[in-house]
Amino acid sequence: MNGSIRTYQFFKRTATGLFLGLVLLKTWARSGDSRVSGSAHEYSTSTLGVFQSGSVSDVLDGNSETLSGRPTLVFESGGGDGPETWPALEPFAKNWGAIFVYKRAGYDNSRQGTFPRTGRQIATELHEHLKRIGLKPPYILVGQSIGGLYVRVFQRMFPTEVTGMVLIDPYEDFSSACLKLRADFFRRTGAYPCAKEMCLLPHDAPQPFKSELENLGETERELAKLPLPKTIPVVYLWANQPLPKGMDRNFWNDFMKILRAKARDTSTSINATFREVNSGHYIHQEHSDIVAAAIDGVMKAATQ
Repeated sequence: MNGSIRTYQFFKRTATGLFLGLVLLKTWARSGDSRVSGSAHEYSTSTLGVFQSGSVSDVLDGNSETLSGRPTLVFESGGGDGPETWPALEPFAKNWGAIFVYKRAGYDNSRQGTFPRTGRQIATELHEHLKRIGLKPPYILVGQSIGGLYVRVFQRMFPTEVTGMVLIDPYEDFSSACLKLRADFFRRTGAYPCAKEMCLLPHDAPQPFKSELENLGETERELAKLPLPKTIPVVYLWANQPLPKGMDRNFWNDFMKILRAKARDTSTSINATFREVNSGHYIHQEHSDIVAAAIDGVMKAATQ
């Protein structure tokens, strides 16, 4: 594994699947994925390469109906992640049919995509890539962290092609709530519970991840402007993260309470089933059985 490891300190739910943990290590160069050329860019992809649920030729030829006759599962990873984040789900994938996992344009050794890296741009590139390789809808989208935000954009842009979604601790804005709680804590105690930087998005992330972060606000505005599609089966898995070492318990509990309310509001607005999981940000790695059950449930509901 080549490349550098970057350490970020900040609070959770920084959307692109990448933050959520007090200290998060991200690796920016990984190898071992098959490569598929995109129409405009080269993507580093793993089409049924992580989950051996059918043959690659079936997927590349668009014959997803030969794989159990089920919708195609499309995985959108969090920031800085790609196919390597999903293997814990492999034992559950036998009956899932066609599965597509990939690294977004510009990650690792894949060619850069179009800037700025907004949700609409990323969803457009993914849609073009799926079409180019012949991986046909209907799709069930599985998005973690910032990937959860991106799949919501994808669904609103292409509503007739998406029949279900599983959102794994998806990004919700956390900075304003964190900063307010931090200031309130200082007024009460005369001390800060954490460094200010922990309430902010990192500014030193490499591209294209940096552009994804810088355009989170624009992505949320894009999402709000897109028409609300018809109701489909959606499961929203929210991580009730454990108290970080050295963190004031009252501050952390108040912070989790606010984030829980934000997550519930989002879940209600999209008619999703809300499930709280005692887990770190990577629920799919810590509790793969819960995520697999959510995928199974959405797939069953989508095909009834």
